[in-house]
Amino acid sequence: MDGLSAAASGMAVVSLAIQLVGSVRDINRFMRQVSDAPKELKRLIDLLEQLEVIIEGVGELIERQRRSAGDNDIDVSPNVLKAMKTCESRLARIEDVVEKARKG
Repeated sequence: MDGLSAAASGMAVVSLAIQLVGSVRDINRFMRQVSDAPKELKRLIDLLEQLEVIIEGVGELIERQRRSAGDNDIDVSPNVLKAMKTCESRLARIEDVVEKARKG
C-alpha cells in the first residue's frame, strides 16, 4: 500500500513538525542577520514566520490528539503528511542556499 494512501502515523507527523519548525527557525534567524534586507527578503521572512506557526500548530494538534488517545499512535490524514513532506523538501532547498551563503 502506498505510504500516502494509508493514514499517516501521528508520531511521524509530530516528529516531522518538530524538525521543520527547527529548519524554519534556522533559516529565519539567518535571514534576519542580513543587514539592510530588501523588501522581498522581508516578505519571505514574514512568510517563514507564518509557516513556522502553522507547522508548530499541526505538531501540537497531533500531539494533543495522541495524548487524548492515551499516548497511543493515531492515524493522520495522508494530506497532512503530504503537505509536511512538501514543506520538508522546499525547506531543504532553502537550507542549502542559506548554508552556501553562510560559507561565502
